[in-house]
Amino acid sequence: MQDNDKIKFATMLTGIADYYGKTLAKAIIEVYWQGLRQYDIDTIKKALWEHTQNPDNGQFMPKIADV
Repeated sequence: MQDNDKIKFATMLTGIADYYGKTLAKAIIEVYWQGLRQYDIDTIKKALWEHTQNPDNGQFMPKIADV
């Protein structure tokens, strides 16, 4: 991702957290950003969507390694 993707990424991750009934602190969003920044924003979006569709792991808020 590029620095100009930060707002889109934070919005997307916050939406996923809301879906799972979680609240993310800014520091946690930064942890996810650092852990995933080597990937393209569209790839991350696809991976998060696929995670929500997984009947096993998709029941829980994804960790960086899940994405």
